[in-house]
Order: sequence, then structure tokens, then C-alpha cells
Amino acid sequence: MSRRSEETTVPRFLFSYRVPKDYQPGAESGRAWEAWFESLGSSRVDTGHGVIATRTLGKLDAGTRLGGYSVVTAEDIDGAAALAQIQAELRALEKERKALLEQIGQRQATLRLRQGELSRARAAAVARRARRRCRL
Repeated sequence: MSRRSEETTVPRFLFSYRVPKDYQPGAESGRAWEAWFESLGSSRVDTGHGVIATRTLGKLDAGTRLGGYSVVTAEDIDGAAALAQIQAELRALEKERKALLEQIGQRQATLRLRQGELSRARAAAVARRARRRCRL
């Protein structure tokens, strides 16, 4: 009996990642990917690599390109899909976080404008009072 037949074979699955064509990874996105890879634990066989340059053959979505790949183990395709779903949920949370930060930035800008308007209104009121005093 060969050693190979004695071993239990665990299925392996390849995850490929699509990113927008203009995607430029940064430190923050790198940390998010690293955290997700760590969360895979022993299911992670090969973290894979990001893809820097691509060339497309065939018909693909014009708005995205291959961004990288990973190899994982799971009991079956449903288990692999569950691992991938975690990444999808993390991406959705990241989009939500960015949208909230943008909203906060917009609200802060609005508050600064309102504060500026209040300051101008106060300055105008002080100037009116000063003119009235000068007339007296």
C-alpha cells in the first residue's frame, strides 16, 4: 500500500480576487488582507500573491482585473464558500466604514461653514452695535 493512499486527502480550493482596474493597494488594505489571511488559520495552504501587471485574454468584466489568489483547504465547496464569504463581508464593512468617514468629513465641513457664518453674523452684530453707540 502506498503512503499516498494511506493519507486522507483534504480538498483544496483556489480563491481568485478581482479588484477595480485602478486599484492601488495601500498600508490599510494590506493590513486588512493580512488579518483575513490570519483568520483562515490552518485552512490557509498558500496565502498566494497579489497581481501587479495583467493582460486579459478573452471576455472579462471591463471594470475589474485579477488582483490575486490564495489556496485554502475545506471539507467541501460549501466550506470554501463560507471562508470566502468572510472576505466579502469584510469588504462590505470596509466600504461602509469609508462611507461613514466620508459622511463625517462632509458634516465637519458643513459645521465649519456654519461656524464661519455664525462668526460673520456675530461680527456684523457687533459692528451694528458699535455704529449705534457712535451715533449716540
